[in-house]
Amino acid sequence: ATELLFAIGAGATLVGRTDWCDAPPEAALVPSLGGGLGPNIEAVIAASPDLVLLYPSPQTAVAAERLRGLGIPAMQWRTDQLADLARGTLQLGVLTGQVEAARGAVARLDSVLAAASRSREARPRVLLLAWDQPPIAIGRGSFLHEVVDRAGGDYTVVPLYAGSGFAGARPGADVAAVTTGTLHCEDGNWNG
Repeated sequence: ATELLFAIGAGATLVGRTDWCDAPPEAALVPSLGGGLGPNIEAVIAASPDLVLLYPSPQTAVAAERLRGLGIPAMQWRTDQLADLARGTLQLGVLTGQVEAARGAVARLDSVLAAASRSREARPRVLLLAWDQPPIAIGRGSFLHEVVDRAGGDYTVVPLYAGSGFAGARPGADVAAVTTGTLHCEDGNWNG
């Protein structure tokens, strides 16, 4: 939500963010209130928010219930699919009074996705990692999987990690993306 709020011109309304919310660079000026799945409730309360947006999880369900019990509106907000991003951006526009900016952001997203969409006979295999130590792959059913699919990629989930590389799979990857570095496939093993 942090990046979307900045994208629609509502970044100044933020009184807190998670440790993970580091984009755009201006987000670093907003105080961190803990992890995305384990917010620091005391820090959230001290920030006096009008609304707290949380990703749905068992940990955040407890946090949301506690915040609501203290009279602080809390909403568990899912952004797993591209449709969730569009819908959520429009919701944020309504909540912040930035409806036109939110519509513009959704239109830009749609335009970028349309420009990147293609079908290929030989689809390059793609593996997306959210983290490299330990390796955590982005699963199917995420908006990132949807983006890879629209761009003509064949999303790969490698089943086994052993030692310093992914073992037991020969994805023949043409593309590999990772947020923390670069991966390559050599002799069927993924190495960073």
